[in-house]
Amino acid sequence: MIDEAIQNGGTARNYTTAKEIVRDQDGNVTGLVVEDSETSQTQTLNTRAIINATGAWAEQIHLSPQKGLHLRPLRGSHLIFPLDKIPIKEAVSFEHPEDKRPVFAIPWEGAVLFGTTDVDFDKELHQEPVITRHEADYLLAAVHARFPDLHVKKSDCIASIAGIRPVLSAHKKDPSKESREHVVWVDKGLVTITGGKLTTFRLLAWDALKAVRPFLPSFSTDGKGQPVFTPPDTSIQKPQSMPEKAFQKLWGRYGNKVKDIIAGVTKDSLDWIPNTHTCWAELPYVAKNEHIRHLSDLLLRRVRIGLILPEGGKQYLEQIQNLCTPVLDWDDERWEMEKTQYISQWQKAHGVPF
Repeated sequence: MIDEAIQNGGTARNYTTAKEIVRDQDGNVTGLVVEDSETSQTQTLNTRAIINATGAWAEQIHLSPQKGLHLRPLRGSHLIFPLDKIPIKEAVSFEHPEDKRPVFAIPWEGAVLFGTTDVDFDKELHQEPVITRHEADYLLAAVHARFPDLHVKKSDCIASIAGIRPVLSAHKKDPSKESREHVVWVDKGLVTITGGKLTTFRLLAWDALKAVRPFLPSFSTDGKGQPVFTPPDTSIQKPQSMPEKAFQKLWGRYGNKVKDIIAGVTKDSLDWIPNTHTCWAELPYVAKNEHIRHLSDLLLRRVRIGLILPEGGKQYLEQIQNLCTPVLDWDDERWEMEKTQYISQWQKAHGVPF
């Protein structure tokens, strides 16, 4: 989605913080001051409209205009297991035996994602959410209840991941009973959209575009009913050495840019990384084209193999360095620093607290 936005004239900025909304004497939006979170360099972007779609951070930019209704950050945590430990072919959803909340197991990128919890996130929002021992025990109890014959052990879990939901609340309900509805707030060119959930992303997008249109008279919101993504270019041919399933996954992930990945690759680089649905050829392509500043960007937030492989893929870090050195301007010292920082971050944020 970000890649297609860039192709259509947009600009994507990584490690960028919104510092200040600039307004004229009548309070109308005229710009936004942004800051690079690593270099501290600032820049003012001139604009008549800003869409604030920052999730749980939305009220740091635009306080709720509705009395008594504010964002309640809720943490949802997940455990990740090898597919051979929970060998399912389709998603499975069922009630947790303790509290009857819905939980699920989903085949994901060659592993199984099991979740989720729904608890208040009581830390500062700049702190990365991390699964707790209580949450991990809660999820494992559900695994044992639904798959008793698999004898899944704590040691079978290879990673964890947690996120923050932006839920609008009067703080009067159990977290799992809070509404997942979304809201749109408008303030003289500042349009805030928050709440909602992933499955309603296009509805949220249309509501945000409708709200911003009065501030951008030349902007058209036509396009309802059209495909979300650019239709596939049927002239792109699958390499003979690549299985059809692998090619379809690449196309689904990169769209028509898949031709740039398969151009000139070797047979071995089209192989999947063991126990994942990521091929080796993706790593240098992503490292070159998707604004990688740190190794964690590449392995946790782009190709995701750091969440699928034991110890974050530690055993493959040398091979990853060899593949990506030609496209990343990192010397040996930088690589050693990146690998050390990556492993430390993985252990803190994605290890398993058993």
